[in-house]
Amino acid sequence: MKKISILLFALVVLLEGCKTEETTAVDPAADAQTAIEAKFKSIGWDKDGHAPFNGTGAVKTQAGKGYVQYYAFGGRKTAIYYYPDYGTFSMDTAEMAGYDNAGQDKFAFVVSDPKSCGTGCGYNDVIMTADNSEGINVGGNWVYGEIYKKYKAVNRWDGPLGVPVNSESNAQTAGSRFNNFAKTGSTVTGTIISNGQTGAQAVWGKTYTMWGRTNWDAGWLGLPKSSCDPNKADNQQTVDFQSGSIKTGPTCGAYFNKNNETVYQNGTRAANVSSIPCYNL
Repeated sequence: MKKISILLFALVVLLEGCKTEETTAVDPAADAQTAIEAKFKSIGWDKDGHAPFNGTGAVKTQAGKGYVQYYAFGGRKTAIYYYPDYGTFSMDTAEMAGYDNAGQDKFAFVVSDPKSCGTGCGYNDVIMTADNSEGINVGGNWVYGEIYKKYKAVNRWDGPLGVPVNSESNAQTAGSRFNNFAKTGSTVTGTIISNGQTGAQAVWGKTYTMWGRTNWDAGWLGLPKSSCDPNKADNQQTVDFQSGSIKTGPTCGAYFNKNNETVYQNGTRAANVSSIPCYNL
């Protein structure tokens, strides 16, 4: 009889434990909705006309690691993303479109609310899914990894490069990646190109123009091995490349081969060195 009582007591304890676990089970979707609604109010979207897009609630992100709720606002679409490991952050229209097109958390995690990069320029900080490197989404254009490290080193949009005008893409040279930048408008005035052998290098201004005349990294100069110096004027730059260098002056610039000899734009050297021009910029 005593053994039966002990067994019954153990069974009751076990059932009570199971009951407690059931009542305290976590509902990820409910937690996400609560976090998103709290963000919605904290940033004032509940008072400025934002409304759930088509009356929908939060749905899972593309990789299933978080949730997103879309909103309609002034004929545009915005969003709030929730990731348990990072937090809850909003995104404006352009950044949101670029983020969704890239695959959301398949590509990167949002880790900040919108920030300003100048008049009419906004961005979100991100952490890349593949390698946990830092990056940014500027109007749907992505800068990340080694290129973003270099971009920060030259003071991002406040430096000589300006803002990104494309997402990181393959360069002409195998294994190389690049982002183009514009100081004003959309005309490209500089680039950062990254390769495992030469590193991530930034080239802008007159040096960028002269390099372009040789067909960039596919031309005779090849990839840059050094960067323009943000502490020097545009007409005082020297950048080394795999097969030569470019030096800029007050009114013109010159090309040099590996032997530091002045050469023509196509990389050839004439017998009469004095006839080789300093190319106008």
